[in-house]
Amino acid sequence: MRFFDDIQGNARPVSAITRIGPPREVTFQPTGHKGFVHSVELADDTSCEIRSYVRDKIMETPVHMVAAEPNTFLVGMIGDAGDEDDSPWQTPVIAWALTAEGFVVPVTVDGVNDDSTSSKTVLHSNGMVIEPANQSWRRYEDYLAEMRERRDEKAGKAT
Repeated sequence: MRFFDDIQGNARPVSAITRIGPPREVTFQPTGHKGFVHSVELADDTSCEIRSYVRDKIMETPVHMVAAEPNTFLVGMIGDAGDEDDSPWQTPVIAWALTAEGFVVPVTVDGVNDDSTSSKTVLHSNGMVIEPANQSWRRYEDYLAEMRERRDEKAGKAT
């Protein structure tokens, strides 16, 4: 069972949520910092409030998963131009998760890719590489060549 913490520090089960309200700006005491909270209605007819980042994590929770095809990877580049190790990296995608908000996100052995890595670029089993910004390459080698070119151009502008 998965739990979330309300603003009072109480752990509550995610499965008990019936509704999450829109954000409302509040001033947190005693610090005086401003932030946003959401009211949460629970199945037992009680309610609580949560911070926006907790709401975001709840909405990223997978509600369904489908196994990924073998040889599907998250991919990216390591290092800057001229670095000793500028090799690309690959992490196997083991499943695809449908989130509560309706997004499909890759799942690796580290869990759901929730922007904890900088790349959601996927190398599919057919060799095609697809970036979330709707850019794609027919071959992995073409993707790598373009990424190296972009990195080298960026490094040239920085010097």
